[in-house]
Amino acid sequence: RDSRVRFRILGENRGIAGNTNAALEQARGDFVVLCDHDDILPEQALYECAKAIRENPDWSFEAIGPENLPEVRAFFEADYQSDKDLPPSGQEEELKTFEVLDNLDLYGFQGWVLKAAGQVLGFTLGEVIGDTCYAHTEKADRNRKGAYQMVFHQFAKQLVSQGVTYINREDDMGDLGLRTAKLALHPVDTLKKYMIEVRT
Repeated sequence: RDSRVRFRILGENRGIAGNTNAALEQARGDFVVLCDHDDILPEQALYECAKAIRENPDWSFEAIGPENLPEVRAFFEADYQSDKDLPPSGQEEELKTFEVLDNLDLYGFQGWVLKAAGQVLGFTLGEVIGDTCYAHTEKADRNRKGAYQMVFHQFAKQLVSQGVTYINREDDMGDLGLRTAKLALHPVDTLKKYMIEVRT
């Protein structure tokens, strides 16, 4: 028997989220990778992920507060100015993010920011209700490979420590790339969204 392999009998099936959280509690290494039986990874995929982390040893993931909020807002302002081709729904979401950042205490959202070498690389805003976190906003530097994934995984790690079972990734706004990225996280379920038009 390989001493590096551990298992735990839960006594009940807790579902995908519950079983995954129980597995994460047993992790002892520097990195955690969640793979399903049908996942296919390029030969050097895990090496490249670990290499990127090793090459940025001074990264941090910290709660958004008065001391770093101006940096986060400046980062988002630059992202907003560079992305002018958003559909109306996307533009509305961007403006709402500004409102939330300017009234974070009022909304009661959790905000977290990813930084490396003192530079903001991404941030996320979410709202915990019961056993579910609704991830309202997630932004990252598209030029920094793995930044988006790092923001999501670090946020998920924080949520697990708070006892959160589910993360609602919300609407993909019909964007194929965004939808593909969200489906790659192997959601427990997906719901169709409908638009109702009232005709008089």
